[in-house]
Amino acid sequence: AKLPTAKLPKAKLPKAKLPTTREAAANKSISQVDEDVNKEATKEAIPNPKVEPLLGEWEVLAASQKGRQASKAILEKMSVTFEQTQFVIKIGDRQEVAKFSLSEFDKTQQIDILAKAKGVEAAEGIYKMNGEKLIICWGEPGRPRPTQFVNFMNVKSLVLKRK
Repeated sequence: AKLPTAKLPKAKLPKAKLPTTREAAANKSISQVDEDVNKEATKEAIPNPKVEPLLGEWEVLAASQKGRQASKAILEKMSVTFEQTQFVIKIGDRQEVAKFSLSEFDKTQQIDILAKAKGVEAAEGIYKMNGEKLIICWGEPGRPRPTQFVNFMNVKSLVLKRK
């Protein structure tokens, strides 16, 4: 047998009005807004000690994508430049820019990459420095972080030498 159900009236709660960005800014003085902007600029200007060894231009010694090695002709046209929060891969006249962050987990140096090549894509990778050489290996967006420096189908890799 079915039990009778009672319909309860919907409670009407007052809606909280959150200030818009424009309203919030209007409530601040010009000096407070300038102070906030300066704080943000200072945050980005603080050098990250983990990034320091990567900064600058790199020659590409080897590159692979989807299990295939780049040809010598392509490698000669390639270079990579690391800045504080992004790196640029140049191939002739074309360039790809990606944001990155570094971390370490269980003695593995990790790199997280945020690229805008085909919309916003996040990829997880690993890296290691060996003197003037840098090796980076990262998975396709949505794939797990690689655990070794090998050339698999769903992995991209770069072997770089400081210019």
